[in-house]
Amino acid sequence: MYTNNLKIAWRNMAKNPILGSLNIIGLAIGFAFVFLILNYVWIENFVNKEIKDLDRQYIIQSRWKDKNQGIDFTSFGPLAKELREQYPNLIANHYRYDAINASVSTGDKHFSESVQIGDSTLLNMFGFRLKYGDEATAFTEPFTILISETKALKYFGRTDIVGNTLQIENFSGQK
Repeated sequence: MYTNNLKIAWRNMAKNPILGSLNIIGLAIGFAFVFLILNYVWIENFVNKEIKDLDRQYIIQSRWKDKNQGIDFTSFGPLAKELREQYPNLIANHYRYDAINASVSTGDKHFSESVQIGDSTLLNMFGFRLKYGDEATAFTEPFTILISETKALKYFGRTDIVGNTLQIENFSGQK
């Protein structure tokens, strides 16, 4: 049955190639729009839904007069702290996204990674849960880190890595 339909479609394409090409282009555009709509629905319904109080989380961006002055995704460091002090009823926590590139090493394995510096408010603010370790003591001591399961598998080959050591060297050479 399908071979018969394919033969008929091929014959119609051979008889009228312009109309057949328009039909195929229209079908491709239709599929593209369906995938775009499905992607939008997926992002709206499933991306970042595990973040605590998502409807009360905001991103503050800088808009520079001169585009060469800085990237739009960041704001000045003291701004979030000052907003928290000025509006204590509105702002419970602040967290500054400032990823840096670093060399991450464990034993003889070396990786170049983008790392994020966090503090003790990170887990509570976003509602992240730890698979291993204690949420109450995370980030209370200096030189402690949290990594995802994917990174744990990449660095150590397993996910239960509490107490293991990673050496992180940032762009300035500090360890």
